[in-house]
Amino acid sequence: MNKFLLSEKQIKLVENAIAFHEDTRGYYYFYPRSYASGRRSKEREMNAYAVNETIDCSEVLKTKTKPVKITIKQSYEESCKNVYVVSQVFVNEKKSTFLKLKNILNNLVE
Repeated sequence: MNKFLLSEKQIKLVENAIAFHEDTRGYYYFYPRSYASGRRSKEREMNAYAVNETIDCSEVLKTKTKPVKITIKQSYEESCKNVYVVSQVFVNEKKSTFLKLKNILNNLVE
């Protein structure tokens, strides 16, 4: 049951962001594709999975705590020699961690 009436779409968005982060944590060990078309194909595939959204939980949480605004920025790029994965979380405009995002999600959904 949804404790704070957070929409299923918002819950799925946060879960996808956490999954992307966990799946791509060690990607700096990987080598990029050897051809440009392969690199762009992989970028399209991974960026379709990445999340770039802002979730405003102000209405949901206004009776329990101060307003919470979660911004998630993720991207995947390949150059000729490197793989770049950016996965950032901002809670109330301050840089945060995915561990804190998991804790927020657990508090919002029970």
